[in-house]
Amino acid sequence: MKTFISDDEYLVGSYNNYEIKNCENDNYYYDKAVSTTEWKPVKKSDEEINKCKEKAKAEIITKRNYNHKETIIWWITFSVIFFIVFVIHFPVFLKKNKEELNA
Repeated sequence: MKTFISDDEYLVGSYNNYEIKNCENDNYYYDKAVSTTEWKPVKKSDEEINKCKEKAKAEIITKRNYNHKETIIWWITFSVIFFIVFVIHFPVFLKKNKEELNA
């Protein structure tokens, strides 16, 4: 999948896309001096929004690369174990099958 789906396409269609969209939301803080029940919004500057988006994109791509490597390692491990089991058991299977056919 990583070969056919570019990073930009992955960012648009990813389940983690909310991290990028969340960068445009305002931050809220609790001001104890003014009120005990009110949260105040803090507007983000364009520079902060862009930095947040770049950081989110980098994290999403890093997660993708990690998952891709993890999948490759899992498949290599599975293939090696399967090959070992196949090599050990196939001659035994052939021997038993020959004995049954000759009997």
